[in-house]
Amino acid sequence: MKWIRWTMLLLVLIIAGSAAAAFYFVFMGGRTIPMPAVEGMISSQAVETLQKAGLLVRVDQVTSQLPAGTVVSQWPGASEKVAKGRLVTLKVSRGGEKKPLPDVRGMEFNEAKAKLAEAGFQVGDVLRIADPGKPAGSILAQSPAAPAMVGPETRIDLLLSRGTGSEGNAVAVPDVVGQQESAARALLEAAGLGVEIRYLVSRETAPGIVVSTTPKTGASVPAGSRVALTVATPPNASQAKAPSPSIEEDPEAPPKPRAVEKKQENAAGTPEPPTRKVSQEPEQKPALEQAVTPKKEPSAAASPASAKEEETRHTAKVRYQVPPLSRPLSLRIEVVDPEGTRTVLEREVRGGESIAVNVPYVREAAVTVYLGGEFVWQDRYRP
Repeated sequence: MKWIRWTMLLLVLIIAGSAAAAFYFVFMGGRTIPMPAVEGMISSQAVETLQKAGLLVRVDQVTSQLPAGTVVSQWPGASEKVAKGRLVTLKVSRGGEKKPLPDVRGMEFNEAKAKLAEAGFQVGDVLRIADPGKPAGSILAQSPAAPAMVGPETRIDLLLSRGTGSEGNAVAVPDVVGQQESAARALLEAAGLGVEIRYLVSRETAPGIVVSTTPKTGASVPAGSRVALTVATPPNASQAKAPSPSIEEDPEAPPKPRAVEKKQENAAGTPEPPTRKVSQEPEQKPALEQAVTPKKEPSAAASPASAKEEETRHTAKVRYQVPPLSRPLSLRIEVVDPEGTRTVLEREVRGGESIAVNVPYVREAAVTVYLGGEFVWQDRYRP
């Protein structure tokens, strides 16, 4: 019986020893080594270092302010005892650094947009709601909220006030006089208003500056109403040269020798200089005729100028792709040039429809597209 007990004990010891040896060789690798320190290294160098030490490597990319490809952290940590064949996890920066997001709440839309652009961010979706306590165009909220550290590729959504008061859907027209056309347009659109552009030839105001608005600043209008901006535009070449014919002809009229020749003939035919009033009056009549003649000549010269203007007509090739729509909407295309404002196309369109219109214009034109009564696009055309 004793030999059976000893045999059983020996078998148990052999099994336990085998299990311990197997665990050691499988999980401990036979011997341990200190974990290399690879934090701060380039990922390719870190992987090469760990593989030479007989370790397996797993790389996870994370957002960090460190340069792209830099090892942010490692696990297990440096100097820890690890067995060969151990799996090591590296956190590597993907290069998407985070930036501090400014707080633009309470700012006017253009100011907030400039503040975000200065910090390296772009404006995302813009929503407008009625808020009697805030002026039109002011920022009520933003998403993501500030202060926060976010990636520069993040678009910042803004919630704007429509500036409604006791009149329900009324909006006060913002003060945009003296601003650039693009800035004025952005401010009006942020207030929930449509925009219409009119041009005024002016030598006193810089080109592109808003001279006036219709309705005027501070006027209360329904939300979605269209505000006409009168924008200064420089005089064109034909207008600058139009007065030149009259200026050139006026000095030429007096020196015409017709009256002088008559005086010489009278002097030659009469021994004494003519002192009678009758002889002087005929001499004054040609002078009056000469004064009238230059006034008629510019009118004759106006027709070549207008003919030249007709010859310099240009064509704007307007191409617009209607976005996907759940239902048909009205499309209107307007053109503004020195001849005035006119509608070149107005009809109902469906989503995905391609619009192609050739618009004639003189010298310079602004073509505006409205979809469903809302401004969607504008472009300038020059020869």
